[in-house]
Amino acid sequence: MIIIVANIKGGMSRTTISVMLSRAFSQAGNQVALADATWFGDSARRVRLMEKAHGLRMPFEVREFPNNPFEEGYNPEEGGAELCKSIQTVRESMGSDGIVVVDTNSHHEGTLRSLDDIADRVVVPYDFSPTALESTLRTVAAFTAPTTVLPHRHFPSIDASDEERLRKVVEKASYLSNSTLSYSEIYANCDIPDSTFEYDQLVSELLKQTSSSIEEGLEKAYL
Repeated sequence: MIIIVANIKGGMSRTTISVMLSRAFSQAGNQVALADATWFGDSARRVRLMEKAHGLRMPFEVREFPNNPFEEGYNPEEGGAELCKSIQTVRESMGSDGIVVVDTNSHHEGTLRSLDDIADRVVVPYDFSPTALESTLRTVAAFTAPTTVLPHRHFPSIDASDEERLRKVVEKASYLSNSTLSYSEIYANCDIPDSTFEYDQLVSELLKQTSSSIEEGLEKAYL
């Protein structure tokens, strides 16, 4: 399974989510690789900082595929195809039960459309803000693969306007996660909190969605 973590709006905690989701999948007994497709190796750097702080190795492999669509001479079609091929190769090397979590850049919708060719699931974080609404809707629209909206709040309370914006996003997506992430200095400092139940719950949801899709496909095959 290939899971893309994406939002073309910056500041949506894609890297933190990618790393912690990889960790949660690993702790649930899955073989996991984190594919870092960001410009500057954001996920790989975060993992190194976390490992140094805790004196341990994270229970998943990190593979770096630097992808800068704003580089002079970059060909979006060729670059997207090469990125997909690299990630697909990692996935195939892991066997049928392997999971690849992909951390992506902001501000480049074309790359997301390329990744849609290999995506099994997409996690789209959204922070309820009006400034992120249109970008989040465009992110969801970039994929035909099933999308799960992951609420991510920066403030203690959520008002009616926040809920209405979330509703607009969820209307266009496939699923709404029951998990809601909250801003934490622990994550900002590249630390690991004592409890990561939000990510454990998200893992459970994604696995259940995949299982349900497989069952539906088998039912259709026998009709």
